[in-house]
Amino acid sequence: MLTNLTSLDNAEALRPYDLRHTCITTWLNAGVPVAEVSRRVGNSPEVIHRVYEGCIYGQEEVMNRKIEAELAWQD
Repeated sequence: MLTNLTSLDNAEALRPYDLRHTCITTWLNAGVPVAEVSRRVGNSPEVIHRVYEGCIYGQEEVMNRKIEAELAWQD
């Protein structure tokens, strides 16, 4: 998709701000804590949660493993 966007004839058609949603979603899916994402992008954690909660995927199993490791649970 980025290849298509960067090949647009009109250089003004793609602004850095247009990629903000992609950046935030990518960071959240990479496991960057909401507090850190909000600090970097200048939004409150509440805004990040409200706007991007549906964009975060595949984190439940990772979070379960972190909780289990912290509690020293073993299978």
